[in-house]
Amino acid sequence: MSENLEDVVDNALQVAGGFVNLGQYDEAKEVCEKILHLKPDSMRAHFILGCVYQAVGAFSDARIALRKAELLDPENIDVKASLGLVSQCLGQLEEAMAYYLKVLEVQPDHGDALINLGVIYQGAGERSEARKLYQRAVELDSSSVPALINLGAVYVEELDYEGAEALLRKACELEPDSIQALNGFALCLKNQGRLEEARAVSSKVLEQDPHQAHALFGLHLCLPVLHEDEPSIDVVRVNYAQGLQKVREGLALDSAERVLEAADAMGSTTNFCLHYQGRNDLELQIEYAKLCETIMGTVFPQFMEPIALRERKSGEKTRVGFISSYWRHHSIFKTHGAFVTHLCSDDFEVHAIHIGSHCDASSEAIAHSAAKFHHWPDFGLHHVEMLRRLELDVLIYPDYGMEPRLQLIAPLRLAPVQCNMGGHPVTSGLGNMDYFLSSDLMEPQGAEDHYSEKLIRLPGLMSAYPKPDATQAKQPPIDLPSKDSRVSYLCLQSLYKLLPNFDDIYPAIAKVVPQAHFGFIKESSEAVTSVFRIRIEKAFAKHGLDADDYVSIYPRLSQDSFYGLAASADVILDSFLWSGNNSSMEACAFGKPIVTCGGPMMRGRHTLAILQRADVMTTVAKDMAQYVDLAGKLGTDPGLREEIGNRIRDSHGVLFDNAESVRGLESFLKNL
Repeated sequence: MSENLEDVVDNALQVAGGFVNLGQYDEAKEVCEKILHLKPDSMRAHFILGCVYQAVGAFSDARIALRKAELLDPENIDVKASLGLVSQCLGQLEEAMAYYLKVLEVQPDHGDALINLGVIYQGAGERSEARKLYQRAVELDSSSVPALINLGAVYVEELDYEGAEALLRKACELEPDSIQALNGFALCLKNQGRLEEARAVSSKVLEQDPHQAHALFGLHLCLPVLHEDEPSIDVVRVNYAQGLQKVREGLALDSAERVLEAADAMGSTTNFCLHYQGRNDLELQIEYAKLCETIMGTVFPQFMEPIALRERKSGEKTRVGFISSYWRHHSIFKTHGAFVTHLCSDDFEVHAIHIGSHCDASSEAIAHSAAKFHHWPDFGLHHVEMLRRLELDVLIYPDYGMEPRLQLIAPLRLAPVQCNMGGHPVTSGLGNMDYFLSSDLMEPQGAEDHYSEKLIRLPGLMSAYPKPDATQAKQPPIDLPSKDSRVSYLCLQSLYKLLPNFDDIYPAIAKVVPQAHFGFIKESSEAVTSVFRIRIEKAFAKHGLDADDYVSIYPRLSQDSFYGLAASADVILDSFLWSGNNSSMEACAFGKPIVTCGGPMMRGRHTLAILQRADVMTTVAKDMAQYVDLAGKLGTDPGLREEIGNRIRDSHGVLFDNAESVRGLESFLKNL
């Protein structure tokens, strides 16, 4: 090629690069194509063309152009980094990782490769690996907004809100208009219970983009974890209902980008806190479900219609899938794992779908028992068609309402029969959720009015709960009240289960048992815990008592230390309207008397059913006054505590590892 033509090409490449910098991609593409017509082996032209395709979302075309550039210059780091990003956008994560690792071998301080590789690890739930990569990127460039945002997001996932806030606040200071930074900061504030601050940040996003989905969810559907008083709950619910309407009006589902943004927002949050307000949530759940159905029906309209039951040959097994993030050592595994491990393999082909990142011995038990174990830690929209291709006869959600990513699939029709199993015992409100599988012992009369699904009352406690190993209990690393001078009352429930209407029971018990000491377990956010602390101080002060003389709020504990704390108690105080299930079973393992008062809905009747199954109803109260009276009697009568504890221990044979609910599920499935 003549020297003059070389100069022309070089000048044209500079022009193409300038167009890319200005966002004029059509012009850049046209220049690159002209260059390649003159000089087909121009690596830079192929590279710029690949970057143009990448910028406009034509990732397959981008990969073709970038691979041509790679063939022309196999050692070029920029080309490999861009190929990694394109492969990542196409969902080819192993290929993307390979490219990033090659880049980092040559250039360990390549910021984009560090950050993008971290995104892959984070998406797969490998937070520690992602954190290391993001931290390295921040060390190399403390003003890297993407690194600050992503590291802050990891800290939020790890409940290190103080660390996350510092990073995300800095990102917002560096780029005040960064929607990603602002949305991350709002989420961090919301998770700390600082709702007004979170809403203010979401409002800043909506000033830039009135249709931004994450900000719409953040501003209008942000819910407090704890409530200062009972009237505030009614205000929150009215605002939430209005917020659902505002989100529906604000969402713009008129482009693929907007639809995917809305799906991402929905798959990043739940209305979990709504369900702990002590009310029947049916109407609000149906309205929330309509929002989910609108979004996901726009993404996958082909999966909204009914599916006919598969015609099975004689003797062919029913194909049943159980999907959860918690097929590991977790409360959901304890209550619902046996439905996977104990379902009759002669009649059912069980598919266990684990979308959580962590696997342990409990995961291995699930994998060993199921016919097929699918581990999808990077669960997202790309798994919807994979799930449909399993051709399940029945798809069961053991804990719908806890894991936000399940909202990406539950509105869809992915199996002929779909069931909500009540690990989070609230109706889904979804039109494509057919049945709510519940415990006959826990459901009150008229419970059908609490569910959009058809209620199925299975026998027993809706679990085959494995008996806890009491020998695992160890002394928790906290100061416990003296057994010689205090009566230890322990509430094992999360603070968000404790509603303000019932704060007075604790000072009322203290009036009966002056040596009473009450233990609670703090939330992950100090701001949330402080709401309860202030409430309880006011309740004791109203009775002329100082809460500091009676109350300890303990840190969150490991399983062994939690067992040790439960074992140290004299009396367990159950929560009202949403009672203990796992914690009450664990307290029973240690033979601890539990005072409870059954509520009007299944979620408030777990402990009642457990004690009924154990045939130990002595500590079941009919109202608050009797609750205080029973707690007072237990506090003043060690012999009564011992008698009830022995009766609970004698019931272990029917309480634990009882598969009657599993057999009930088998019967239900066979009769579909």
